[in-house]
Amino acid sequence: MNTSEYNFMTELSYIDIVDIIASKKGKFLANGIVGKCYRNRIEIRYKSTYANSWSPIFFGVVEVCSSGSLISGSFKISTSTRIFMRLWRCFSIFMLIILAVAMIYNRVIISMIPFVAVPLFVYIFSFAMDKIGINAGERDKEDILCFITRELQATITINESTDI
Repeated sequence: MNTSEYNFMTELSYIDIVDIIASKKGKFLANGIVGKCYRNRIEIRYKSTYANSWSPIFFGVVEVCSSGSLISGSFKISTSTRIFMRLWRCFSIFMLIILAVAMIYNRVIISMIPFVAVPLFVYIFSFAMDKIGINAGERDKEDILCFITRELQATITINESTDI
């Protein structure tokens, strides 16, 4: 799975960044952007007119530097969506195991194939939902990056890494 670590360098101080994000807590910062601050951690998301649980959220850490502040972070989907998808996949694998055991125990393989197809389809469909939802949220990611570079007056560097 490819992940990108984003680093933003800004001349704004830590307090200025927190003020920009926290001053409008629960309100739009700019063009649908909503942010939260937790000590030195920030969370920035795009609230669109439609619901997309796979919409990316920027989770970052603000560090004080000699020339301002460094914001390091990455985009992830919400924790509840990740948990839901894991449970969905675990349930479909569990159902496949139960059906496989039933097929072996009963020695009835041909007639049970349609029953195996359903949880297999559910499992494969979960990956399609992930792909479609993440692709739909790609514009949200661009809007968040524009907000950080424009409103927080930051320059960006991207570190691509591959997790196996």
